[in-house]
Amino acid sequence: MIAAGKSGKEMFDAVNSLKLSSEDLKGAAFATLVVRLALSHLFLESTADLSKKFSDSAGQLLKLCNGGKDPTPGVQMAVLLEVQVLLHKKEAEFAPLTGEYAGKKYGFAAFDALYEADVVVEGIFMAWKEDTKASMKVDGKPELLLQSSPFFKWLAEPDTE
Repeated sequence: MIAAGKSGKEMFDAVNSLKLSSEDLKGAAFATLVVRLALSHLFLESTADLSKKFSDSAGQLLKLCNGGKDPTPGVQMAVLLEVQVLLHKKEAEFAPLTGEYAGKKYGFAAFDALYEADVVVEGIFMAWKEDTKASMKVDGKPELLLQSSPFFKWLAEPDTE
């Protein structure tokens, strides 16, 4: 559905037809699957407008599955761990970053897309960065920390609004 350019609402309607429980739709297994599929597709096909495409599809779908709210902190952390695994195992297969992410690393692009889509909030990103247990048990943490360092630098900058 992501590949077909379906909106988050269209995907939500399709997912609802499967009659999954609301707890399943709010859970980490569903959220990590959605994020893995969306980022994999966007990184493999094209990175033009990646953040908007991710937000309009996966971001909107996850918001709808959570009743318009952010996923729980546990689900958000699971999503970051999934991104960590995805980039560790699949990065070599992805298309070169273009558009808004030209010259950037996949970790930055993934974290920025998750942040802009309100899938993961700032506090959870910081908790992942500082974590020395769960995220260290999953391959790829040092590489993702390096790739996402400009994202964390940007997060640390004072708001100019």
